[in-house]
Amino acid sequence: MRRIVMVFIACLSVLGVALSAAPAGAAGKNELEISRLAVADWDCTAGYSCYYDSVGGRDKLFRAERCGQHDLRGGPYQNRINSIANYGAKIVYVYAYDVEARTWHRKGWVQPGQRGNLPDMPGDPISIDMINIIC
Repeated sequence: MRRIVMVFIACLSVLGVALSAAPAGAAGKNELEISRLAVADWDCTAGYSCYYDSVGGRDKLFRAERCGQHDLRGGPYQNRINSIANYGAKIVYVYAYDVEARTWHRKGWVQPGQRGNLPDMPGDPISIDMINIIC
C-alpha cells in the first residue's frame, strides 16, 4: 500500500512540473502575446477591456464601455494600441483596414481574463483600426 501511495505522489509531482512548464495562455496563431508582467502595469476595471499606448499595459488610452464594434479610424486612438487587457466576459478581436482592398484583416484577439501585447512584426506594422467585442 505504501508503495502505491509513493508511486501516486511521484506521478502527481511529474504532472505538476509538466503543467508549470507549459506557457500560461500560450499564444495561438494570431492570438496576442500573453504577458507575464506585473499586474500593477495593467490598470483596468473588472468587467471591461482596456487599451494601452505602450506594451505591458502602460499608458492607458481608454476602456471599452460596451460590447460591439468600435471603429477607431480617424480618431485619436487609430494605430496607437500596443497592448490590451480583457477583463470582460467576451473575446476581444482587433482589426486593421486595408484601404486599397476595402477589407478588414483580423490582427489578433484576447480571451476573457487575459492581457497581451500586439506583436510588432517586420513588414507588418501595428495598425489597429477597429475593435470588436463579441456581445
